[in-house]
Amino acid sequence: MTITLKEVGTSATSSNDNSSLTIEYLIVDDAGAVVTKAQAFGALPALGATLTQEGETLSVQSRSVEAVQDSTGRLWRGTIAYQANSSTTSFVALDMNSSLTIVDLWRVSASAPANLNAPSESDIGGTAVDSRGTPVSVPIPVQELTVTNYRSDNNATAIRNALGKRNQSAWLGAAAGYVLFTGATARRVSSTRYEVTYKFAFDSLAHLRQVCGKDADGDPLLGTLNADGHGNASKVYWRQPFPAVTEFSSMGIVVA
Repeated sequence: MTITLKEVGTSATSSNDNSSLTIEYLIVDDAGAVVTKAQAFGALPALGATLTQEGETLSVQSRSVEAVQDSTGRLWRGTIAYQANSSTTSFVALDMNSSLTIVDLWRVSASAPANLNAPSESDIGGTAVDSRGTPVSVPIPVQELTVTNYRSDNNATAIRNALGKRNQSAWLGAAAGYVLFTGATARRVSSTRYEVTYKFAFDSLAHLRQVCGKDADGDPLLGTLNADGHGNASKVYWRQPFPAVTEFSSMGIVVA
């Protein structure tokens, strides 16, 4: 049995974001034999199969067959619906939002620790700005970056393994340790394509936060008080709430 598809009609639509194409076929056996519905389906392109139309790649989203009336199973009409999203071919979206976040500081102009992942118990130095161990609230720059890729799966395992980790190596111009992977969203946009948006946060303190030393009663340890009874915390340390790091480049993210 040799089944032939004879194209009998097409219709196409397009917009800035999507293009679609519907093709109708007559399905017939060359020798005039009876064709079953399963055989008619089997002659059509499979779901996810691609077609290049005027330089754009479209994929099969749906397909259907119906017997032509009074053909006694010898003639079927098949319909294939193709669709493409113009941004799913190779475009990579890089979006950035810059803002300020408020953090508590006991010291300003303190040096970053040698080990950003596990700071030592040494005092951080810098200039005291607290009052009797009470920190001041200071705005620091934070940049949120989203990277949108299109791929054949939702990359769930790589995303899960990287959540809450910082960059082990330099990433998109930021030094190692300064970028935190905060999450991702994945949306299926066709039968073979996902839109995956990765979210990162750059923190000018490498996500380190300050804490002051306290006595057994939980009160801040203070240095020598002045004549007015004012003083500052005598011990201030760096702490890293996100100690784990990973190579973002190993996640399969395309950035250019």
